[in-house]
Amino acid sequence: MDIRFLFLIAIVLYLAQNFTFRRFGLSKIQYTRRFSDPYVYAGQDVELIEFLENDKWLPLPWLTIESLFPSGLHFANASALHSVIGEDLQHHQSLFTLAPYTRVTRRHKITCIQRGVYGLQEPTLTCGDLFGATSPFLKVQVDSKLIVYPAILSNADMPIEFHSWQGEITVRRYSIQDPFTFSGIRDYTDGDPQNQIHWAAFARTGKLQVYRHETTADYRIMILINFEITEEMWDMVTDNDLLERGLSYAATLTKNAIANGLLVGFASNGMVKSDVTNMPYLTPCGGQEYLHIILTTLATMIMRCGCSFRTLMEQELRTYHSPTDYLILSAHFSEDILVQKNNLEAAGHSVTCFHLQ
Repeated sequence: MDIRFLFLIAIVLYLAQNFTFRRFGLSKIQYTRRFSDPYVYAGQDVELIEFLENDKWLPLPWLTIESLFPSGLHFANASALHSVIGEDLQHHQSLFTLAPYTRVTRRHKITCIQRGVYGLQEPTLTCGDLFGATSPFLKVQVDSKLIVYPAILSNADMPIEFHSWQGEITVRRYSIQDPFTFSGIRDYTDGDPQNQIHWAAFARTGKLQVYRHETTADYRIMILINFEITEEMWDMVTDNDLLERGLSYAATLTKNAIANGLLVGFASNGMVKSDVTNMPYLTPCGGQEYLHIILTTLATMIMRCGCSFRTLMEQELRTYHSPTDYLILSAHFSEDILVQKNNLEAAGHSVTCFHLQ
């Protein structure tokens, strides 16, 4: 047989298979991905699960899925198909071979090394023919979102001052009486208000008796974080690591307090990524749903100041609260901040200051 004829047949076969893969390679390809848990704490592991399905008769010798990921997510099985692009992004590529009518599941272990809200960019699918020539690419809309809370610290990693403060909170909580709940009566003692005298019991026994109140379960804590590293600082934060540590302190204290049935709120002069025109303000509340709201707010904080901390404290003083235990986390305590601290205490609140360093 003439070699030229064989060569012509080879060219025709090559062009035919190339056309087939270009025309049908990415048709009836279904791709989705999700995280094994949409909410994790910094330092924890999570799985990125990919689902790929080839719902047609044509096999795919190779198919790549390329994505850009934030650098705060570290792939445990990083390989030659994984590369870093700058400080904020990394390029990741998955390689598949698909038989006809095949569904493949692949899992990637990821360590979340930095808090934040990560919305993954749409991946690009590219397939090739039998000889390695590429076909047109396809971008896929995939809704994959991961919220990484600040790291929760162990007792050993928390400053000793926080342990003392938590102990004082417990003592104060169980020493404050709830005027609306009663658990019985007791003998009158000097200093008991007259409006608490149980006159029916006095008439029956001839001895002064007063109502016994249960301790309140409605104990309020408000955590304030100052994003100003120094009194002169404005706008951009100059020490990110210091404030990241402060956010972890706040997350740890909030989780412990809500687990003990306390009401916790949060405010800061820093900004949140979703709305840089407003600063976060969450009134004290309790429950696991509210814990998620506070932790999500902490996860979305960006390293920028929206106002001075003095302004935040002045606004807090104008906000109506029943007696509240304030916890202030700040890298500095200027005279203005201390003046506002005294004003809060004069208004009937308890204020504790912790120096971030």
